[in-house]
Amino acid sequence: AEQSDGEEENNAEIIRLAKQRVEEARGEPCDFDDLEDLEELEEAAEAIRRELREQRQRRRAAREAWQREARLQAKREAEAQTSTKPEAVDEESEAGPQLWKQLAAAAFVRGDYYLAQLYYSKEAHCHGLPPPGVAPAEEEEIGVVGHAAAEAESSP
Repeated sequence: AEQSDGEEENNAEIIRLAKQRVEEARGEPCDFDDLEDLEELEEAAEAIRRELREQRQRRRAAREAWQREARLQAKREAEAQTSTKPEAVDEESEAGPQLWKQLAAAAFVRGDYYLAQLYYSKEAHCHGLPPPGVAPAEEEEIGVVGHAAAEAESSP
């Protein structure tokens, strides 16, 4: 019964708007007892119903788009939180250059350029370039000291 009351109120409002629209179009009050005027009133009411239906559809589409965007944003945030926590990687283990390259690419996509540079440096080290943070001159010194220490240990 509530829906029919709501529909009747809505229909009454539509008829009132249609009467107003017809009278504004004609520029004079209308006698809606005349069949021609009644047909014109019904056409105006149908046009108003169509406009209201289109408005509801646009609002529904906008609401669905907002909800979809909110779900996507929440999903992106959840993925960003899980991807910012790197998996435990033992740097002492033989992590291949592919692992460092994948980690660097993921960090770069997230916009964490400092971390991406660090991972790319570790990948380069796997290929024989100096370790991150060590200048080429320091690497030679480390190599000489390390070689001297190895020789000292091997001598009796």
